[in-house]
Amino acid sequence: MERHKRIHTAEKPFSCNICQKSFSQRCNLDRHIKDIHKGTKPFSCDLCLMSFAQKCSLVKHKRSHTNNKPFSCDICHKTFTQKWSVKEHKKIHTGEKPFSCSVCQKSFSRRQELQDTHRRKTIFLFRLPENISTKRPS
Repeated sequence: MERHKRIHTAEKPFSCNICQKSFSQRCNLDRHIKDIHKGTKPFSCDLCLMSFAQKCSLVKHKRSHTNNKPFSCDICHKTFTQKWSVKEHKKIHTGEKPFSCSVCQKSFSRRQELQDTHRRKTIFLFRLPENISTKRPS
């Protein structure tokens, strides 16, 4: 019961002694140490030899080889290999754009769009470091 209560109180009494990340359950801390810090990846794909720390990650990965797409959008019926992909996709229909640039205020539906594409362009255009020259070398 104590373990369940932590879900509601956000109490995280178990801390990683390597990176200080905290967890509500000891088993999650143990898995974190094994997967993140020890790099143990005992689950391997028999088709491409990629390895995974958790069996559920291998199962999700294998869908990429089989084209198994069990999750679908209830609006347009497009199918996806992972549940989170449907959630991201639905933002197209709702127009939701919760991620915005702090420089130009342009909004994006996905965090990745903002981080990978837009921020790189913005940093280059608006925040060019002083030690980098825009002139071509002679």
